[in-house]
Parts: sequence; C-alpha cells; structure tokens
Amino acid sequence: MPISALSAEEVWDGTFPAADENAAYSGGSGLQEDPYLISTAEDLAQLSVNTNEIPDYTVDKYFKQTADIILNSPDVFARDEKGYITGIAEGKTANAWTPIGNHFYFTNSFCGNYDGAGHAVRGIYIETEVDYQGLFGYINNGSVSRLGIEDSFIFGWSWVGGVIGYNDEALVKNSNNTGTVSGETYVGGVIGYSSFSVITSLYNSGAVSGNESIGGLVGYNHQTLLTNSYNNGEIYGADSIGGLVGYNFYSTVKSCYNIGSVSGETGVGGVVGKEEKSMVINTYYLSACVPDATNYSGTALSDSEMQLKESFAGFDFVNVWAIESSTGYAYPQLIINLDPNLGEPSAVWDGTVADGFAVGTGSKDDPYLIQTAEELAFLAFSVADGNTYYDKYFKLENDIVLNNTSAKYWILNASKWTPIG
Repeated sequence: MPISALSAEEVWDGTFPAADENAAYSGGSGLQEDPYLISTAEDLAQLSVNTNEIPDYTVDKYFKQTADIILNSPDVFARDEKGYITGIAEGKTANAWTPIGNHFYFTNSFCGNYDGAGHAVRGIYIETEVDYQGLFGYINNGSVSRLGIEDSFIFGWSWVGGVIGYNDEALVKNSNNTGTVSGETYVGGVIGYSSFSVITSLYNSGAVSGNESIGGLVGYNHQTLLTNSYNNGEIYGADSIGGLVGYNFYSTVKSCYNIGSVSGETGVGGVVGKEEKSMVINTYYLSACVPDATNYSGTALSDSEMQLKESFAGFDFVNVWAIESSTGYAYPQLIINLDPNLGEPSAVWDGTVADGFAVGTGSKDDPYLIQTAEELAFLAFSVADGNTYYDKYFKLENDIVLNNTSAKYWILNASKWTPIG
C-alpha cells in the first residue's frame, strides 16, 4: 500500500503506554521459537517503555516485526530539493519517539533479539540534545536484523544512528536507513557508535551530518567488524568524516563501498575519515565523491568502474552481491534486498520433514542413516523440540542438496534451514 494511502488509524497517535512486564503485544511468548510479535506502533511503543523502565526486561527475549509500522505520516516532514528530510513542515506537528533502550542504567539497555523480518519503521521523529538516539538508543549483547528505517528525521547530541545510537557487543545485519540522521558526535546512518560487534549487510541512503566522527554507516567503529555494506547518502561534518565510517579504531572494514558525497574540514575520506590500528580490505569508493580527501583508505574507482563486477575484488557476486540494472540502480546491491522475482527457483528440498529415520537404531553398530533432506530436517526439528540424542550415532549415506546454488540469486527463493542444535 502506498504510504499516501494510509488511513489515520494506521499512523501512531504518539501515546506511550504504562510499563507492563506481562504485556502480550500482538502475540508470542518471547521465546526464540515463539517471539513476541510487534505488529503495530502500539506494540513498538510498549517495547520502548518496558525496555526503558523495567530492569533487564529484554534479556533473552525475542521480538519479531510482522508489518511496516508508521510513527508519523510522511507529510509532516519538510524536504530539500534532493528529497532529504530537513525537519517538520511548517504548520505540522509530529509524534516524538523515545528510543528503545537507554544508557542511564545498563539494565535498561536493549539486550534482546529483534527481527524486523524485512519490514520498516517509518516516520521516526527525534529532535533533542540528548545522547543515545535512534529507533534503538542503546543495545548491549543483543541483535537486530532485517530492519529498515524510512522517512525519518533523527537529531540527537552524541551516539546517534538511524537504527541504533550505541551498539555494544551485538550483532546487526541486513538493516538499512533512508532517513536523515544528525547530531554532534558519533553519528552514523545506521549506527552511531559500535563497539566489540559484528555488523554486516547494511546500507544507508539518507543524509548524515554532524561535527565529529560522522559516517555513512557508522560514526565511530571500535573493535568492530563491518562487512558487505554500502552507503550512497550524503555525508558532511567537520572532523573525522567518512563515507562508511567516521573514525575506525582497532576495527576492520571489508567488502564494502561508498558512492555518496563526503565533505568535511579535517580527516575526510571516501571510506574512513580517520583510523587507528585498523584495516580496510577490498573496499571501494567513488573517486569523485570526495574531492578534498585527506584519508585514502580503500580503492578509488571511476563511476564507470563502480558499475562493473570486475572492479570489486573480494566481493561475493554469487551469494551476497549483485549488479542488476533492471532495478534502476547501476551499482552493487545486496541480493537479499532484491525482488524475489529476479531470482531463479533454487529450492531442491521443499521443506518437508520426515516422520523419523527409515534405517538404523542409533547404536554405534547400527547408526541412524541420514539418506534424504527430509530425514536431515527431522533431526534438526527433533533436536529443537528437546531430543538430545545422547550417546546416539548417525551416518550420512550420501550428499544432500537443500538448494541449487547455481541458480541466479539463489538465496532469494531458497528453502530456509533450521540448524541442528
């Protein structure tokens, strides 16, 4: 449904509920196999309140978003000639968002696991001089995946990001931002500050600005691995301004690229603004995007070179990346974000699970024989149900093919596997 077609009832009314440790959300129990379902803005607001007010509320809990969530209608925002959001439109008011998780007490950081399931949160409005701003303010030992931030305006002081303000010892993957993100220090399109984390498959196309440590993806990268990600939004500030990372400290950036314009006064780079004891591997930037560079980490390419697979040494163009001109975007993009219709059928195993093992008793002399994908799936689901198979023996009788990896963009239409254990 086009955003313009949304009814008033589908846009959040700005109300935050009272904290409720027994909140039911739209379903689920919070377990990995039965996550709490975040289906409405009211569910998301409840998660914010509970995280910020109930100590350790999100520890070992799982949440899954089931639909796009609209916090503000797009018409409340003013935009510049390039389409970037610049604030609230004249005569309009907006619902202000309170980030999920804060740093006032570590017990009130977000420590759970949030799966956006390919959905977006739209219309986030934050305009404050308070630290730790984003959809999530502070994450510690948690995870965020498959989540998009769109049509949003996020302005804070320090540790400001479209998805996460401060990311500590967490996994963030398959997430993106297209909104405007701004602050004073440690500002990133996706993550403001990332520490001791793994972050992968991200992109930003929003405008990102600030004073110091400003990056298209991450403002300050501290002992963090950033892979398979890109930026095409405008990045500008004063000191430590990078197309991907503002300041890279004891961290690695690998298999990424930037084509967004980058401007600053000191410490300016197409990939990284400033760095200390860090590595940039197989990472590229559009040479024209940063005319006043002082840091040359990464490989500069021309616009025509940026549109050729051959230019991107180290990129996986089978499982991760694609250059697909039919989408109207001429540069590499992540396969996982493509329309599934662009991919060929790849599933060999259709997801069926066997009723048991056809051969064997599980002893050392007579092991269970795994002969088919269905039997292998039975083992996975049986273990997930609590069967440990203590002291049992298994033997793989032959090669088992779950998906045809030679199919074009095979991961788009693949059968998903549940790990054994």
